[in-house]
Amino acid sequence: AYALEIEGLEILITGVDEAGVMYGCLDAAARIVSEGELPRYLGIVESPTMSLRGPCILLMKLGTYNFTMSPEEFPFFYDRELWIHWLDFLAEQRFNTLTLWNGHPFAYFVPFEQYSEAQDGMEPGLVERNRQMLHWLVEEGRQRNIQFIFEFYNIHTSVYFQEAHDLPDEISEPTDLLRDYTSYAVERFVSEFPEVGLHITPGEALDINWTDRWVNDVLYPAIERGGIQAPVLVRSWGLDLPHARKIAEVHPETWFERTFNVEMIADTRADPENREWADLSGRHVVNIHMAANLEPFRWSPPEYIRRCVLGALETGAGGLHLYPRKAWRWPDGSEPGDPRLQWDRDRMWFEAWARYAWRADRDPVVEKAWWLDRLEQEYGDRSAAELLLESKET
Repeated sequence: AYALEIEGLEILITGVDEAGVMYGCLDAAARIVSEGELPRYLGIVESPTMSLRGPCILLMKLGTYNFTMSPEEFPFFYDRELWIHWLDFLAEQRFNTLTLWNGHPFAYFVPFEQYSEAQDGMEPGLVERNRQMLHWLVEEGRQRNIQFIFEFYNIHTSVYFQEAHDLPDEISEPTDLLRDYTSYAVERFVSEFPEVGLHITPGEALDINWTDRWVNDVLYPAIERGGIQAPVLVRSWGLDLPHARKIAEVHPETWFERTFNVEMIADTRADPENREWADLSGRHVVNIHMAANLEPFRWSPPEYIRRCVLGALETGAGGLHLYPRKAWRWPDGSEPGDPRLQWDRDRMWFEAWARYAWRADRDPVVEKAWWLDRLEQEYGDRSAAELLLESKET
């Protein structure tokens, strides 16, 4: 939260914390850029409605979850200039989380003294390079009030651990080996990166009857031994409410995450079952998932998105987890021949969700004028802005 006061040539920015001061500075700068001069007088107070607000990036591809972390597979991960561009954009939108999805990321980012077979196929020095890269990312995120979160699936292992033990990609039942290995991998990662949150998909492969015990007896003890200093989220995918309640009873600080309606945007109203998930711990994140019905299109009607966020808030959401427009092709967009990055091509998609995750109870008339100003600034013509906004809302 922050207060921004402008009178004459004086600007006073007051933040609840460092993040509030940063957002106040970005707000003041944006107003000066938009209006071309310092506003004569301004007095506002801003605070976010949702506590966790952020998009995700897939360190997966081609619909497959288990890939090693290497420059050959994910060259964008090692591009620091690209990251600065993206993180600056996220900070401008007041996003404060960024989730990286991978079937089992842990073995690729920290050296293992045990279970060395989980890393045996990696090039010499690659684990250390990945470790240093992630530490750099975490620090760059911290400077922008962006917390990294790792999503992972259960039960998945590193591709090299699979090969060494002749395991399938996805495993439905625990074994002693898998319990010990997963526990070690998670604890080792958390102890190295305690400021990185974890986003657990309990099922996808794991049989539902094992899910609460796997989370409570294997994952959480390893997380706590590692000394985590970040949120832990549990995803509803492959989980049901009875098993989720068993997790919430033991770990009431858990955030639970569920899709808005389905893996599409089917309505401005959230699935009513989200309310039951929100009641588990009082910490609920709504996931705007693949939006598969809209994926190729430049779909970003602000008023519709605002009403979607209001619908999520009505069912108890306190956070937004946002998929990009073309998750499996990050950072490229839907058109193979278009060189623009996703947050350039689909800037309005990210802007609208971020704006309303911050605060959705805004006057629609005022909002329409705000978006017209924003589009006129972007494209240089008021009549074009009016037509574009009308087409999007239609």
